[in-house]
Amino acid sequence: MHSFSICCYIFSRADVCSVKLLQDGLKLFLEASRMSLNLRKCLVMFGNTSNISIDQISSSLNMQIGVLPVRYLGIPLVSRRLLAMDCRCLTLKLVDKIQAWTSRCLSYAGRLQLIQATLSGILNFWITNTVLPKATLMESEKIMRGFLWSGSANKRRAKVSWARVCAHKDEGGLGLRRAVDCNKAAMMRLVWDILMDRSSLWVRWCKAEILKGCTLWRMEPKQAHSVTWKNILSLIAQVAANLVYSVGINSSWSLWHDPWFQNCPLISRLGSRVIYDSGLSRDATVSEVISDSAWNWPIHVEQLREISIACAEIPIGQHDSISWQSRGQPFSFKSAWESIRASYPGVPWAKIVWSKGAIPRHAFYLWISFHKAHLTKDKLQNIGLIQCSLCSFGCGQQESMNHLFFECPFTKSVWSKVLEFNICPFPTTCSWESTASWALGRTKGRQFHRWMRRVGLAAAVYHCWRERNSRIFRHVATSPSQVVDRIAFDVAKKAALCWNIHDTPTNRDVVEYWGIDESIFITDRLLLGSREYGFCS
Repeated sequence: MHSFSICCYIFSRADVCSVKLLQDGLKLFLEASRMSLNLRKCLVMFGNTSNISIDQISSSLNMQIGVLPVRYLGIPLVSRRLLAMDCRCLTLKLVDKIQAWTSRCLSYAGRLQLIQATLSGILNFWITNTVLPKATLMESEKIMRGFLWSGSANKRRAKVSWARVCAHKDEGGLGLRRAVDCNKAAMMRLVWDILMDRSSLWVRWCKAEILKGCTLWRMEPKQAHSVTWKNILSLIAQVAANLVYSVGINSSWSLWHDPWFQNCPLISRLGSRVIYDSGLSRDATVSEVISDSAWNWPIHVEQLREISIACAEIPIGQHDSISWQSRGQPFSFKSAWESIRASYPGVPWAKIVWSKGAIPRHAFYLWISFHKAHLTKDKLQNIGLIQCSLCSFGCGQQESMNHLFFECPFTKSVWSKVLEFNICPFPTTCSWESTASWALGRTKGRQFHRWMRRVGLAAAVYHCWRERNSRIFRHVATSPSQVVDRIAFDVAKKAALCWNIHDTPTNRDVVEYWGIDESIFITDRLLLGSREYGFCS
Protein backbone atom coordinates (compact mmCIF):
# COMPACT_ATOMS: atom_id res chain seq x y z
CA MET A 1 0.00 0.00 0.00
CA HIS A 2 1.42 3.36 -1.05
CA SER A 3 0.95 6.66 0.77
CA PHE A 4 1.65 10.17 -0.48
CA SER A 5 0.60 13.71 0.30
CA ILE A 6 -0.65 16.56 -1.86
CA CYS A 7 -0.40 20.21 -0.93
CA CYS A 8 -2.89 22.46 -2.71
CA TYR A 9 -4.54 25.86 -2.38
CA ILE A 10 -8.29 26.32 -2.98
CA PHE A 11 -9.78 29.78 -3.42
CA SER A 12 -13.34 30.80 -2.64
CA ARG A 13 -15.51 33.78 -1.92
CA ALA A 14 -15.74 34.66 1.76
CA ASP A 15 -19.38 33.66 2.31
CA VAL A 16 -20.99 30.60 3.84
CA CYS A 17 -22.78 29.50 0.63
CA SER A 18 -19.58 29.48 -1.44
CA VAL A 19 -17.73 27.61 1.27
CA LYS A 20 -20.55 25.02 1.43
CA LEU A 21 -20.20 24.39 -2.32
CA LEU A 22 -16.45 24.08 -1.88
CA GLN A 23 -16.92 21.49 0.87
CA ASP A 24 -19.33 19.45 -1.25
CA GLY A 25 -16.96 19.44 -4.21
CA LEU A 26 -14.01 18.52 -2.02
CA LYS A 27 -16.00 15.67 -0.48
CA LEU A 28 -16.77 14.23 -3.94
CA PHE A 29 -13.10 14.47 -4.89
CA LEU A 30 -11.97 12.68 -1.74
CA GLU A 31 -14.49 9.86 -2.27
CA ALA A 32 -13.45 9.40 -5.91
CA SER A 33 -9.72 9.48 -5.18
CA ARG A 34 -9.97 7.53 -1.91
CA MET A 35 -7.88 10.18 -0.24
CA SER A 36 -8.44 11.77 3.16
CA LEU A 37 -8.13 15.30 4.46
CA ASN A 38 -5.81 16.03 7.39
CA LEU A 39 -7.63 18.87 9.16
CA ARG A 40 -4.78 19.35 11.63
CA LYS A 41 -2.57 20.55 8.76
CA CYS A 42 -5.24 22.61 7.00
CA LEU A 43 -5.46 26.38 7.34
CA VAL A 44 -8.06 28.86 6.18
CA MET A 45 -6.90 32.38 5.37
CA PHE A 46 -8.93 35.54 4.86
CA GLY A 47 -8.37 38.82 3.13
CA ASN A 48 -10.53 41.92 3.64
CA THR A 49 -13.21 39.91 5.46
CA SER A 50 -15.35 40.91 8.44
CA ASN A 51 -14.83 39.23 11.79
CA ILE A 52 -18.38 37.82 11.72
CA SER A 53 -17.77 36.07 8.38
CA ILE A 54 -14.41 34.79 9.61
CA ASP A 55 -15.99 33.18 12.67
CA GLN A 56 -18.82 31.60 10.64
CA ILE A 57 -16.57 30.19 7.92
CA SER A 58 -13.82 28.90 10.24
CA SER A 59 -16.36 27.11 12.45
CA SER A 60 -18.02 25.62 9.35
CA LEU A 61 -14.72 24.32 7.98
CA ASN A 62 -13.39 23.26 11.39
CA MET A 63 -9.93 24.52 10.42
CA GLN A 64 -7.40 26.76 12.09
CA ILE A 65 -7.16 30.36 10.92
CA GLY A 66 -3.87 31.02 9.16
CA VAL A 67 -1.92 34.25 8.84
CA LEU A 68 -0.73 35.76 5.59
CA PRO A 69 1.63 35.50 3.81
CA VAL A 70 1.03 31.92 2.72
CA ARG A 71 4.00 29.68 3.53
CA TYR A 72 5.24 26.55 1.81
CA LEU A 73 7.62 24.40 3.87
CA GLY A 74 7.96 27.39 6.17
CA ILE A 75 9.08 29.81 3.45
CA PRO A 76 6.74 32.77 2.78
CA LEU A 77 5.30 32.95 -0.76
CA VAL A 78 5.09 36.62 -1.72
CA SER A 79 5.16 38.41 -5.08
CA ARG A 80 7.22 41.31 -3.72
CA ARG A 81 10.70 41.26 -2.23
CA LEU A 82 11.06 39.46 1.07
CA LEU A 83 11.30 41.77 4.06
CA ALA A 84 13.01 41.06 7.36
CA MET A 85 9.60 40.84 9.04
CA ASP A 86 8.57 38.10 6.57
CA CYS A 87 11.58 36.04 7.67
CA ARG A 88 11.05 36.62 11.36
CA CYS A 89 9.89 33.01 11.73
CA LEU A 90 13.37 31.87 10.63
CA THR A 91 15.19 33.76 13.36
CA LEU A 92 12.55 32.73 15.90
CA LYS A 93 13.06 29.09 14.94
CA LEU A 94 16.80 29.44 15.53
CA VAL A 95 16.15 31.04 18.92
CA ASP A 96 13.67 28.29 19.87
CA LYS A 97 16.24 25.62 19.06
CA ILE A 98 18.84 27.37 21.20
CA GLN A 99 16.46 27.80 24.13
CA ALA A 100 15.79 24.06 24.06
CA TRP A 101 19.54 23.44 24.46
CA THR A 102 20.39 26.05 27.11
CA SER A 103 19.65 23.73 30.04
CA ARG A 104 22.21 21.16 28.86
CA CYS A 105 25.34 23.12 29.89
CA LEU A 106 27.01 22.52 26.54
CA SER A 107 30.72 23.05 26.00
CA TYR A 108 32.08 25.24 23.21
CA ALA A 109 32.70 22.11 21.14
CA GLY A 110 29.13 20.90 21.73
CA ARG A 111 27.68 24.24 20.65
CA LEU A 112 29.86 24.24 17.56
CA GLN A 113 28.59 20.77 16.64
CA LEU A 114 24.96 21.87 17.01
CA ILE A 115 25.57 24.99 14.91
CA GLN A 116 27.09 22.87 12.14
CA ALA A 117 24.49 20.09 12.30
CA THR A 118 21.25 21.95 13.04
CA LEU A 119 21.29 25.76 12.94
CA SER A 120 23.30 25.98 9.71
CA GLY A 121 21.02 23.36 8.15
CA ILE A 122 17.89 25.40 8.95
CA LEU A 123 19.47 28.55 7.54
CA ASN A 124 20.82 26.80 4.43
CA PHE A 125 17.36 25.41 3.61
CA TRP A 126 16.03 28.97 3.37
CA ILE A 127 19.10 30.24 1.53
CA THR A 128 18.88 27.58 -1.18
CA ASN A 129 15.17 28.26 -1.76
CA THR A 130 14.92 32.05 -1.67
CA VAL A 131 16.98 35.24 -1.54
CA LEU A 132 16.99 36.39 2.07
CA PRO A 133 17.26 40.03 3.14
CA LYS A 134 20.69 41.01 4.37
CA ALA A 135 19.20 42.04 7.72
CA THR A 136 17.90 38.48 8.22
CA LEU A 137 21.26 36.98 7.30
CA MET A 138 23.09 39.24 9.75
CA GLU A 139 20.54 38.55 12.50
CA SER A 140 20.92 34.79 11.96
CA GLU A 141 24.69 35.06 12.24
CA LYS A 142 24.31 37.19 15.37
CA ILE A 143 22.14 34.49 16.95
CA MET A 144 24.63 31.72 16.12
CA ARG A 145 27.56 33.84 17.30
CA GLY A 146 25.82 34.50 20.61
CA PHE A 147 25.05 30.81 21.05
CA LEU A 148 28.64 29.78 20.33
CA TRP A 149 30.22 32.11 22.86
CA SER A 150 27.55 32.39 25.56
CA GLY A 151 25.22 29.41 25.12
CA SER A 152 22.23 31.65 24.38
CA ALA A 153 21.02 33.81 21.51
CA ASN A 154 21.87 36.98 23.41
CA LYS A 155 24.70 39.17 22.22
CA ARG A 156 27.92 38.71 24.13
CA ARG A 157 31.55 39.62 23.66
CA ALA A 158 33.17 37.12 21.28
CA LYS A 159 36.65 35.76 21.88
CA VAL A 160 37.40 35.49 18.14
CA SER A 161 35.79 37.51 15.33
CA TRP A 162 32.98 35.81 13.44
CA ALA A 163 34.78 36.36 10.14
CA ARG A 164 37.74 34.36 11.45
CA VAL A 165 35.48 31.71 12.97
CA CYS A 166 33.99 31.17 9.50
CA ALA A 167 37.40 30.52 7.92
CA HIS A 168 38.67 27.03 7.09
CA LYS A 169 40.24 25.12 9.95
CA ASP A 170 43.63 25.15 8.23
CA GLU A 171 43.29 28.96 8.05
CA GLY A 172 42.70 29.27 11.79
CA GLY A 173 38.89 29.11 11.74
CA LEU A 174 36.24 26.63 12.82
CA GLY A 175 34.96 25.74 9.35
CA LEU A 176 31.60 27.53 9.54
CA ARG A 177 30.23 29.52 6.58
CA ARG A 178 29.14 33.14 6.39
CA ALA A 179 25.42 33.36 5.62
CA VAL A 180 25.98 36.21 3.14
CA ASP A 181 28.48 34.10 1.18
CA CYS A 182 26.10 31.13 1.13
CA ASN A 183 23.33 33.38 -0.16
CA LYS A 184 25.58 34.56 -3.01
CA ALA A 185 26.56 30.98 -3.84
CA ALA A 186 22.86 30.04 -4.04
CA MET A 187 22.24 32.92 -6.46
CA MET A 188 25.22 31.80 -8.55
CA ARG A 189 23.42 28.49 -8.93
CA LEU A 190 20.47 30.39 -10.44
CA VAL A 191 22.83 31.95 -13.00
CA TRP A 192 24.18 28.48 -13.80
CA ASP A 193 20.64 27.11 -14.27
CA ILE A 194 19.88 29.87 -16.79
CA LEU A 195 23.14 29.32 -18.68
CA MET A 196 22.54 25.56 -18.85
CA ASP A 197 18.88 26.11 -19.82
CA ARG A 198 17.77 23.86 -16.99
CA SER A 199 14.34 22.32 -17.46
CA SER A 200 12.45 24.24 -14.79
CA LEU A 201 9.46 26.55 -14.74
CA TRP A 202 11.54 29.37 -13.24
CA VAL A 203 14.16 29.23 -16.00
CA ARG A 204 11.49 29.15 -18.72
CA TRP A 205 9.72 32.12 -17.14
CA CYS A 206 12.97 34.12 -16.89
CA LYS A 207 13.82 33.49 -20.53
CA ALA A 208 10.31 34.43 -21.69
CA GLU A 209 9.56 37.40 -19.44
CA ILE A 210 12.93 38.93 -18.55
CA LEU A 211 15.59 37.91 -21.06
CA LYS A 212 13.18 37.91 -24.05
CA GLY A 213 15.73 36.50 -26.47
CA CYS A 214 18.64 38.46 -24.99
CA THR A 215 21.64 36.66 -23.47
CA LEU A 216 22.32 36.94 -19.78
CA TRP A 217 25.63 38.69 -20.47
CA ARG A 218 23.93 41.59 -22.28
CA MET A 219 21.45 42.29 -19.50
CA GLU A 220 21.79 45.47 -17.48
CA PRO A 221 20.04 46.18 -14.16
CA LYS A 222 16.78 48.08 -14.52
CA GLN A 223 14.57 49.78 -11.99
CA ALA A 224 11.75 47.36 -12.83
CA HIS A 225 13.87 44.30 -12.03
CA SER A 226 13.20 42.43 -8.81
CA VAL A 227 15.75 42.35 -6.01
CA THR A 228 16.58 38.76 -6.95
CA TRP A 229 17.42 39.73 -10.51
CA LYS A 230 19.46 42.72 -9.41
CA ASN A 231 21.45 40.42 -7.13
CA ILE A 232 21.88 37.88 -9.93
CA LEU A 233 23.20 40.52 -12.32
CA SER A 234 25.59 41.83 -9.67
CA LEU A 235 27.22 38.37 -9.56
CA ILE A 236 27.68 38.00 -13.32
CA ALA A 237 31.41 38.83 -13.23
CA GLN A 238 32.06 36.38 -10.38
CA VAL A 239 30.20 33.62 -12.21
CA ALA A 240 32.09 34.33 -15.44
CA ALA A 241 35.42 33.98 -13.62
CA ASN A 242 34.54 30.34 -12.81
CA LEU A 243 33.28 29.26 -16.24
CA VAL A 244 35.20 27.15 -18.73
CA TYR A 245 33.88 27.46 -22.30
CA SER A 246 34.39 24.73 -24.88
CA VAL A 247 33.98 26.10 -28.41
CA GLY A 248 32.31 24.01 -31.12
CA ILE A 249 32.59 24.28 -34.90
CA ASN A 250 29.15 25.85 -35.17
CA SER A 251 29.48 27.77 -31.92
CA SER A 252 26.47 29.88 -31.00
CA TRP A 253 28.26 31.84 -28.26
CA SER A 254 28.02 35.60 -28.69
CA LEU A 255 31.40 36.68 -30.07
CA TRP A 256 31.41 40.03 -28.28
CA HIS A 257 29.28 39.56 -25.18
CA ASP A 258 29.78 36.00 -23.86
CA PRO A 259 32.85 35.50 -21.61
CA TRP A 260 34.12 32.61 -23.72
CA PHE A 261 37.64 34.09 -24.05
CA GLN A 262 39.63 34.15 -20.78
CA ASN A 263 36.41 34.60 -18.76
CA CYS A 264 35.82 38.12 -20.02
CA PRO A 265 33.59 39.42 -22.87
CA LEU A 266 35.59 40.88 -25.75
CA ILE A 267 33.48 44.04 -25.70
CA SER A 268 34.53 44.64 -22.09
CA ARG A 269 38.16 43.98 -22.95
CA LEU A 270 38.41 45.90 -26.26
CA GLY A 271 35.49 48.33 -26.25
CA SER A 272 32.66 48.83 -28.76
CA ARG A 273 34.81 50.40 -31.50
CA VAL A 274 36.38 47.04 -32.37
CA ILE A 275 32.97 45.73 -33.50
CA TYR A 276 32.73 48.46 -36.16
CA ASP A 277 36.37 48.02 -37.24
CA SER A 278 36.02 44.25 -37.61
CA GLY A 279 33.11 44.50 -40.01
CA LEU A 280 31.19 41.93 -37.99
CA SER A 281 27.76 42.56 -36.53
CA ARG A 282 27.09 43.24 -32.86
CA ASP A 283 25.15 39.95 -32.75
CA ALA A 284 27.96 37.91 -34.35
CA THR A 285 28.64 34.43 -32.98
CA VAL A 286 31.98 32.74 -32.39
CA SER A 287 31.35 30.48 -35.41
CA GLU A 288 31.81 33.52 -37.69
CA VAL A 289 35.55 33.61 -36.87
CA ILE A 290 35.94 29.85 -37.43
CA SER A 291 36.63 28.44 -40.87
CA ASP A 292 37.40 24.80 -41.71
CA SER A 293 37.78 23.95 -38.01
CA ALA A 294 40.37 26.70 -37.55
CA TRP A 295 40.35 30.26 -36.26
CA ASN A 296 39.92 32.93 -38.91
CA TRP A 297 39.99 36.41 -37.34
CA PRO A 298 39.88 39.66 -39.34
CA ILE A 299 43.60 40.38 -39.76
CA HIS A 300 43.15 44.08 -40.57
CA VAL A 301 42.08 44.93 -37.00
CA GLU A 302 45.14 45.47 -34.83
CA GLN A 303 43.22 44.97 -31.56
CA LEU A 304 42.15 41.48 -32.67
CA ARG A 305 45.66 40.27 -33.56
CA GLU A 306 46.57 39.45 -29.94
CA ILE A 307 43.21 37.71 -29.55
CA SER A 308 43.90 35.70 -32.72
CA ILE A 309 47.30 34.57 -31.41
CA ALA A 310 45.87 33.58 -28.03
CA CYS A 311 42.98 31.70 -29.66
CA ALA A 312 45.44 29.45 -31.48
CA GLU A 313 45.78 27.53 -28.19
CA ILE A 314 42.00 27.12 -27.80
CA PRO A 315 40.86 23.79 -29.32
CA ILE A 316 37.73 23.69 -31.46
CA GLY A 317 35.46 20.78 -30.66
CA GLN A 318 32.26 19.43 -32.12
CA HIS A 319 29.79 21.10 -29.76
CA ASP A 320 29.54 24.07 -27.42
CA SER A 321 29.64 23.33 -23.71
CA ILE A 322 30.10 25.18 -20.42
CA SER A 323 31.85 23.70 -17.40
CA TRP A 324 32.45 24.97 -13.89
CA GLN A 325 36.08 25.76 -12.96
CA SER A 326 37.51 22.84 -14.92
CA ARG A 327 36.52 21.12 -18.15
CA GLY A 328 33.69 18.64 -17.74
CA GLN A 329 32.82 19.65 -14.18
CA PRO A 330 29.25 20.66 -13.22
CA PHE A 331 28.34 23.47 -10.83
CA SER A 332 28.70 22.76 -7.12
CA PHE A 333 27.56 24.91 -4.24
CA LYS A 334 30.78 24.27 -2.31
CA SER A 335 33.07 25.41 -5.14
CA ALA A 336 30.93 28.51 -5.70
CA TRP A 337 31.18 29.34 -2.01
CA GLU A 338 34.94 28.76 -2.10
CA SER A 339 35.28 31.25 -4.96
CA ILE A 340 33.61 34.12 -3.09
CA ARG A 341 34.49 33.56 0.56
CA ALA A 342 37.15 35.60 2.33
CA SER A 343 40.30 33.50 2.58
CA TYR A 344 43.11 33.77 5.12
CA PRO A 345 46.71 32.55 5.12
CA GLY A 346 47.15 29.06 6.46
CA VAL A 347 48.26 28.65 10.08
CA PRO A 348 50.98 26.13 10.99
CA TRP A 349 49.19 24.96 14.14
CA ALA A 350 45.91 23.81 12.54
CA LYS A 351 46.93 20.13 12.35
CA ILE A 352 48.07 20.25 15.97
CA VAL A 353 44.66 21.44 17.16
CA TRP A 354 42.41 19.45 14.83
CA SER A 355 44.43 16.26 14.54
CA LYS A 356 42.66 12.96 14.10
CA GLY A 357 41.38 11.66 17.42
CA ALA A 358 41.59 14.99 19.25
CA ILE A 359 39.24 15.45 22.21
CA PRO A 360 36.76 18.07 20.88
CA ARG A 361 36.37 20.23 23.99
CA HIS A 362 40.14 20.19 24.61
CA ALA A 363 40.84 21.04 20.96
CA PHE A 364 38.52 24.06 21.12
CA TYR A 365 40.35 25.53 24.11
CA LEU A 366 43.68 24.90 22.41
CA TRP A 367 42.32 26.71 19.33
CA ILE A 368 41.41 29.69 21.54
CA SER A 369 44.92 29.58 23.03
CA PHE A 370 46.63 29.72 19.64
CA HIS A 371 44.50 32.79 18.90
CA LYS A 372 45.56 34.20 22.30
CA ALA A 373 41.87 34.87 22.90
CA HIS A 374 41.46 33.70 26.50
CA LEU A 375 40.08 36.51 28.66
CA THR A 376 42.94 36.55 31.14
CA LYS A 377 42.93 39.04 34.00
CA ASP A 378 45.38 41.45 32.35
CA LYS A 379 42.93 41.87 29.45
CA LEU A 380 39.96 42.31 31.79
CA GLN A 381 41.88 44.95 33.74
CA ASN A 382 42.77 46.83 30.55
CA ILE A 383 39.09 47.19 29.60
CA GLY A 384 38.12 48.20 33.13
CA LEU A 385 36.14 45.12 34.19
CA ILE A 386 38.35 44.23 37.16
CA GLN A 387 40.77 46.13 39.39
CA CYS A 388 43.23 43.38 40.30
CA SER A 389 44.98 41.15 37.77
CA LEU A 390 46.95 38.92 40.14
CA CYS A 391 47.18 35.24 39.24
CA SER A 392 44.42 33.06 40.68
CA PHE A 393 46.96 30.41 41.72
CA GLY A 394 48.42 32.70 44.39
CA CYS A 395 51.91 33.19 42.96
CA GLY A 396 51.67 37.00 43.21
CA GLN A 397 52.31 37.61 39.49
CA GLN A 398 50.05 39.27 36.92
CA GLU A 399 47.87 36.78 35.03
CA SER A 400 48.51 36.79 31.28
CA MET A 401 48.59 34.21 28.49
CA ASN A 402 52.32 33.64 28.87
CA HIS A 403 52.08 33.45 32.64
CA LEU A 404 49.08 31.12 32.74
CA PHE A 405 50.51 28.78 30.05
CA PHE A 406 52.92 27.83 31.66
CA GLU A 407 55.11 30.30 33.60
CA CYS A 408 52.98 30.12 36.76
CA PRO A 409 54.52 27.66 39.28
CA PHE A 410 51.18 25.82 39.56
CA THR A 411 50.60 25.31 35.83
CA LYS A 412 54.32 24.76 35.23
CA SER A 413 54.27 21.78 37.59
CA VAL A 414 51.27 20.38 35.72
CA TRP A 415 52.89 20.92 32.32
CA SER A 416 56.19 19.40 33.46
CA LYS A 417 54.35 16.22 34.48
CA VAL A 418 52.62 16.02 31.07
CA LEU A 419 56.01 16.41 29.37
CA GLU A 420 57.43 13.69 31.61
CA PHE A 421 54.62 11.33 30.63
CA ASN A 422 55.43 11.99 26.96
CA ILE A 423 59.20 11.40 27.40
CA CYS A 424 60.00 15.05 26.60
CA PRO A 425 62.73 17.14 28.28
CA PHE A 426 61.55 20.15 30.25
CA PRO A 427 62.19 23.40 28.30
CA THR A 428 64.23 26.30 29.67
CA THR A 429 61.31 28.73 29.21
CA CYS A 430 57.64 27.93 29.71
CA SER A 431 55.80 30.92 28.23
CA TRP A 432 52.95 30.31 25.79
CA GLU A 433 55.15 31.56 22.95
CA SER A 434 57.81 28.95 23.70
CA THR A 435 55.17 26.25 24.24
CA ALA A 436 53.61 27.01 20.86
CA SER A 437 57.04 26.83 19.22
CA TRP A 438 57.69 23.51 20.96
CA ALA A 439 54.35 22.17 19.69
CA LEU A 440 55.11 23.19 16.11
CA GLY A 441 58.44 21.39 16.19
CA ARG A 442 57.84 18.36 18.41
CA THR A 443 54.23 17.23 17.94
CA LYS A 444 53.75 16.95 14.18
CA GLY A 445 53.66 13.51 12.60
CA ARG A 446 51.61 10.32 12.50
CA GLN A 447 53.61 8.49 15.17
CA PHE A 448 51.69 7.53 18.27
CA HIS A 449 54.01 9.31 20.71
CA ARG A 450 53.69 12.57 18.74
CA TRP A 451 49.90 12.25 18.74
CA MET A 452 50.06 11.78 22.51
CA ARG A 453 52.00 15.05 22.79
CA ARG A 454 49.26 16.90 20.89
CA VAL A 455 46.50 15.40 23.00
CA GLY A 456 48.48 16.03 26.19
CA LEU A 457 49.05 19.70 25.33
CA ALA A 458 45.35 20.27 24.62
CA ALA A 459 44.36 18.50 27.85
CA ALA A 460 46.85 20.54 29.89
CA VAL A 461 45.53 23.83 28.47
CA TYR A 462 41.92 22.80 29.05
CA HIS A 463 42.32 21.58 32.64
CA CYS A 464 44.58 24.45 33.73
CA TRP A 465 42.03 26.95 32.42
CA ARG A 466 39.23 24.98 34.07
CA GLU A 467 41.07 24.97 37.40
CA ARG A 468 41.65 28.72 37.11
CA ASN A 469 37.90 29.31 36.54
CA SER A 470 36.99 26.97 39.40
CA ARG A 471 39.06 29.06 41.79
CA ILE A 472 37.56 32.35 40.57
CA PHE A 473 33.87 31.49 40.18
CA ARG A 474 33.32 28.52 42.50
CA HIS A 475 36.06 29.21 45.08
CA VAL A 476 37.11 25.56 44.85
CA ALA A 477 40.83 24.77 44.61
CA THR A 478 42.63 21.50 43.91
CA SER A 479 46.30 20.52 43.92
CA PRO A 480 48.53 20.18 40.83
CA SER A 481 48.53 16.39 41.26
CA GLN A 482 44.74 16.30 41.09
CA VAL A 483 44.79 18.35 37.88
CA VAL A 484 47.38 15.93 36.46
CA ASP A 485 45.12 13.01 37.40
CA ARG A 486 42.23 14.58 35.44
CA ILE A 487 44.49 15.09 32.44
CA ALA A 488 45.76 11.51 32.64
CA PHE A 489 42.22 10.16 32.90
CA ASP A 490 41.00 12.02 29.79
CA VAL A 491 44.09 11.23 27.72
CA ALA A 492 44.20 7.56 28.73
CA LYS A 493 40.50 7.17 28.03
CA LYS A 494 40.99 8.55 24.51
CA ALA A 495 44.18 6.57 23.89
CA ALA A 496 42.39 3.35 24.87
CA LEU A 497 40.39 3.71 21.64
CA CYS A 498 43.58 3.46 19.59
CA TRP A 499 44.54 0.37 17.69
CA ASN A 500 47.33 -0.70 15.36
CA ILE A 501 50.02 0.89 17.58
CA HIS A 502 53.59 -0.30 16.95
CA ASP A 503 55.24 -1.89 19.96
CA THR A 504 58.38 0.28 20.15
CA PRO A 505 60.37 1.23 23.28
CA THR A 506 59.19 4.86 23.03
CA ASN A 507 55.54 3.94 22.62
CA ARG A 508 55.75 1.40 25.45
CA ASP A 509 57.25 4.02 27.80
CA VAL A 510 54.51 6.51 26.91
CA VAL A 511 51.79 3.90 27.48
CA GLU A 512 53.31 2.95 30.84
CA TYR A 513 53.59 6.55 32.08
CA TRP A 514 50.00 7.41 31.10
CA GLY A 515 48.60 4.18 32.53
CA ILE A 516 47.15 2.95 29.21
CA ASP A 517 46.29 -0.71 28.65
CA GLU A 518 48.88 -2.50 26.54
CA SER A 519 46.20 -4.13 24.39
CA ILE A 520 46.50 -1.22 21.94
CA PHE A 521 49.78 -2.65 20.60
CA ILE A 522 49.92 -4.77 17.43
CA THR A 523 50.07 -8.48 18.16
CA ASP A 524 49.64 -9.79 14.61
CA ARG A 525 52.91 -9.80 12.67
CA LEU A 526 50.97 -9.40 9.43
CA LEU A 527 49.97 -5.90 10.55
CA LEU A 528 53.47 -4.68 11.39
CA GLY A 529 53.88 -2.99 8.03
CA SER A 530 50.60 -1.08 8.27
CA ARG A 531 50.29 2.59 9.02
CA GLU A 532 50.28 3.76 12.62
CA TYR A 533 47.72 4.68 14.16
CA GLY A 534 43.94 4.26 14.04
CA PHE A 535 40.91 4.87 16.20
CA CYS A 536 37.87 2.82 17.00
CA SER A 537 34.52 4.38 16.24
